[in-house]
Formats: sequence, structure tokens, C-alpha cells
Amino acid sequence: MIQEHDRDLSEGWWNGKPVRFLAGGPTALAPAGIYIAVRSWSSEGRPQRVEGQRPILDALPGRPGYSALRFVHYFELHSGLQPDAVRSVADVLNRASRIHTPGHVVHTPVVPPSTRTLWPTVLAWHDSNEVAFLDGGLAPLAVNRIYLGIRGVDRKQNRLIYIPGQRWIFEWAPGHPAYGPIARVHYVELADPDSGGGPRSVADLLKQSRALHITRTFVTAAILEIDGKQASPTPSPGRP
Repeated sequence: MIQEHDRDLSEGWWNGKPVRFLAGGPTALAPAGIYIAVRSWSSEGRPQRVEGQRPILDALPGRPGYSALRFVHYFELHSGLQPDAVRSVADVLNRASRIHTPGHVVHTPVVPPSTRTLWPTVLAWHDSNEVAFLDGGLAPLAVNRIYLGIRGVDRKQNRLIYIPGQRWIFEWAPGHPAYGPIARVHYVELADPDSGGGPRSVADLLKQSRALHITRTFVTAAILEIDGKQASPTPSPGRP
């Protein structure tokens, strides 16, 4: 049964097991940026966040430079500024005393504020406008592969002929070194698309394949649940 906290997930397959995943739109491979205000650093080098100051995003979906992956930029504010007074990258550059970029990459897909999944929804700012993203924690700079079985391609209208009810199939899942929350889209024309059951693994797809179409489209496709068990993200330092 779908719970309120994960009503925005899609269903797919990995290695014969059912998965539920966050299905997002196209995303660039080069990470964008997220700016997080810090007041100090712990003895272990962990950033201590400024309470009340929302993160700042530098790009939104559909605009140049957007990616669901982001480099974390920690910034220290000049004294005397009120929390949440910084609401754009320009504000950061004008009001920060120092900016640190340690190389942390996080998965933070922008979503409507009403989105409910296993990940928390975080309010943020972009050019003084309120936005929201999902906190997917630390993410590797790795690209997964997802496959969809199709009936064929209509060459006259240049469109795919989908199979009703066919689910996306993942090549790798969390825990595999090649897994990442961004995936390249592959379409597989099935030799017998009307056979019962349908493929549930990449091996099944390739056995039934008569043509493989590798696209240049990369999308957010983060697995949050495998066979009914939660796949938790890796927390990031100073988690936003």
C-alpha cells in the first residue's frame, strides 16, 4: 500500500525484484551548485549550519546548468546579518566572508513543495524565490542505465510505440559501485512484446531484444525502495 510519505514514487524492476524510484525529468551530468551557510566547524571538520538560513540553489529544472547533482559550497556570513537574509547566489557572493567547496556532491532534485517521498523535502531559495528540493544525501558521480521495453518505433511520426504497463528496468541498484541516482535512458524493441509477464531484468530484456536504442537523455532515477525495503541515502556533512 502506498503511504502518504511516498506517494510520488514510480515502480520498476531491478534484477527481478520490484523497486520504487523517484522519476524526474532530464538533468545535466555536470553538477550544479548548492550554497549552505555555516557558522563554524567542528573539531572533526564538520560544518555547523546557521539555523534559520535556507540553502541557495543556482539553477532550476528547464534552465541552463540545472542538474539534480550539486557541488556543496559552504559560506560563512559577515556578522550582523539576519538568518535567511541571503536568498540568491548574488547575495552569497556579496555577503559571505568566506566560501568553502570541499568537493561534496549531493543529490538534490528540485520538486514541488508538496512532494512526499522517503526523502525529506527541503525549502530553499533561488533568486529570492521560494523553491524546494529532496535531500538525497551524498551521491557518487556515476551514471546508471535504465531500460524500457517498447513495441517499436513509428518512423513516419518519429515516435516510440509503448507497451501499456511496461515498467522501467534498472541495471544497477544502491550498493553497487556503478550505481548513481542519474541514469541514461535506453529503449529496447522486444521481439515478442505481447508475451505474458514481461521482462523484469536487463538479462530478460536482452534475450527478447530485436533492437536497442541508446539515447543521449539523462534523467533523475533514484531508487528509494528495493523489494519492499528502504534504500536510504548517505547523509552529507552539514546535511541541508
